Amino acid sequence: MALTNRIVKEARLKDKPYRLADIDGLYLLVQPNGRKLWRWNYRYLTKQKSVAFGVWPDVELDEARHLLAKARKSLAAGNDLSAE
Repeated sequence: MALTNRIVKEARLKDKPYRLADIDGLYLLVQPNGRKLWRWNYRYLTKQKSVAFGVWPDVELDEARHLLAKARKSLAAGNDLSAE
């Protein structure tokens, strides 16, 4: 199920970090200290890697999805996102 702005805004704090999944592997990592980070895990040359798209609310849901689309295109072109 895709995230909405309301779900992101109302995400509760927990004792441990947890993820709220969005579309195409994008997720919001909710930290115990209240920070909400946009992340995406991907594979490059058989290695698991992760890229961060920013902190909510500085990066809103729509912008995070746009950044994900750009990252997926870059990865498809053969670029390693962690090197960029």
